[in-house]
Amino acid sequence: MSALSENLQPSLELFADVVLRPTFPEEELKRLRSQYLTAIQQEKSRPVSMALRLLPGMLYGEGHAYAQPLTGSGTEESVAVITREDLLNWHNTWFKPNNATLVIVGDTTLEAITPRIEELFRNWEMGTVPVKNITTVKRSKTEAIYLITKPAAQPSMILSRYLIAPM
Repeated sequence: MSALSENLQPSLELFADVVLRPTFPEEELKRLRSQYLTAIQQEKSRPVSMALRLLPGMLYGEGHAYAQPLTGSGTEESVAVITREDLLNWHNTWFKPNNATLVIVGDTTLEAITPRIEELFRNWEMGTVPVKNITTVKRSKTEAIYLITKPAAQPSMILSRYLIAPM
């Protein structure tokens, strides 16, 4: 959230409402799905974003939590099938005060902002948060070069990466 100091209180109230009571409207989900699918198609046509989409899977292997595209847009498969219920379940699973960090930067002090935050989030209950299953990645003993051909691409892109320790 970004807000001017004079609008901080109503902005914080809106922020708390979004965090505590998201609605994930179906029409908005459809609109965003269309936007993301278009963005993914565009990423696949540009050398830089193509590389950022493919590199994590090459490093960590398909199915690993870190194998997601570095562009942040997801995959066509995941975007196409995500539902409002999926979003609600994800929110209910992961959005807990004991799994959150709030960073505030601006023209305020800890003494001034803390009572506002405590008031807005006083009923937010802690809960059990699952442990993420991040599998160990073994470093390859051989080098690999991946060439992705994109005829007439301007510019070309070269990325290199070395996993320095098993993860």
